[in-house]
Order: sequence, then structure tokens, then C-alpha cells
Amino acid sequence: MGLGGIISNLGGAAMDLFGPKAGKAERGQSLSFSGQAIGARGQAIGARGQAEASRYSATANRMRAGIYRDEATGYDSAGYLSELSLQFQEKSTAIQQMQADREIYKTIGGAEADIAGAGFSASGSGLDILRDSAAQGALTKEIIGVQGSIDANVYKQAALGYRMQAEASRGTAGIADVTAAGDEAAAGTYEEIAGTYDQQAGTYTELSKLALEMSADAKTKQKWSGVMKGIAGVADLGMMIATGGLSGLMPSPVTPGTSGG
Repeated sequence: MGLGGIISNLGGAAMDLFGPKAGKAERGQSLSFSGQAIGARGQAIGARGQAEASRYSATANRMRAGIYRDEATGYDSAGYLSELSLQFQEKSTAIQQMQADREIYKTIGGAEADIAGAGFSASGSGLDILRDSAAQGALTKEIIGVQGSIDANVYKQAALGYRMQAEASRGTAGIADVTAAGDEAAAGTYEEIAGTYDQQAGTYTELSKLALEMSADAKTKQKWSGVMKGIAGVADLGMMIATGGLSGLMPSPVTPGTSGG
């Protein structure tokens, strides 16, 4: 090998050993993958936060549904009591009307006895007295019936209102259950998303490690390349010296006492 080759080997060795290090691109890729792994882990944490919020919402909706069902049970009980009160009122009205009929018969019977005892016949004033007694009794019975109907209608409307409120509460409880089921499904979906991000983070972490390993391999190869070039250059230089290959490049020795004149 000529002197130019030797210089090239030695220069290459110096560049490989002391110049810019190989693997810079791989290190950059490693940092990029590390950043993506961190981002994926952050996304996973966010997804799990969403899942936890959905679970809390589902629990709250389940509790709300239970409260509405209890409320519906209370309205059912109130409606049942109103219906019992309605039945009691109807029976009470019927009894009062029977008592009014009895009083009418007693009053008319007493009047007839008084008239007969006084020697009057069922005509004229006596008949007027009997007619007034019958009319008064009929009016009393009618008043009892009307008041009973009013009270019964109040209980009937109350029972109907309670039944409607109970149904509304059950409907609201059903909606809360459906919402809770949706929240639970959403929590499961967010957990799956978090798992996906975890997998991505793991993949990016492995890629980052691989890029670092590739960078280290590149630096190691560069180092050994420099060593080998240096060894080759030194060996070639030694060979040239041993064979006198450098004699033409060295200045001629000057003999003492010799001059050009």
C-alpha cells in the first residue's frame, strides 16, 4: 500500500475513534418512542379516570333508582289507604242514609199517632204535617248522599293521584337504571381503551430500547472500525519503513567536510 493509503487508514481511524459518534439517528428515534410511550400512558390514565367517573355515575343512578322505587312504594301505600277510605266513606254514607230512612219512618209514624190521638184524620192540617215530615226526611237523606259523594270523590281522586305518582316514580327509576347500565358499559369501554393505550406504551418502550441498542451497536462498530483502520495503517507504515519504502521521501544525509565547491 502506498503512503496515501496509509494516511487514509490513519485518518479514518482518527475520525472513527474521535469524530462524531454513530447512532445519532437511532438515539433520536429512541427519544421519540419514549415520548410516545409517555403520551400513551397519559392517555391510559385519562381513560381510567373516565372509567372511574362512569362507575361513580352508575352507582349514583342505581341509588337514585332505589329512592324512586321506595317513593313509588310509598305512593302505592297512600293510594291503597285512599281506596280504603273511599270504601269506608261509601259504606258510611249508606249507613247514614239507612239511619235517615229510619228517622223518617219514626217521625212520620209518630206524627200519624199524634194526629190519630188528637182525633184528626189524615187530611187537612194532619196531612200537611205528614207531608212536611216526609219532605224534611227526604232532604236530610239527600244531603247525606251528596256529602258522601263529595267525600268519596275526594278519596277517589286522591287514590288516582297517588297511583299516577307511583307509576311516574317507577318510570323515573327505570330511566335511572338504564342510565346506570349505560354508565357501566361506558366504564368498561374506557377500561378497554386504557388497556389499548397501555399496550401502545409497552410497544413504544420496546421500540425505544431497540433503537438504543441499535445506537450502541453502531457506536461499537464505528469504534472497532477505527481500531482496525489504525492497526492496518500502523502495520503498513511499519512495513514501508522495514522495506525502505520511505527512503525516497527522507532527505539525504550530509557528509561532514563535504561541500559543493
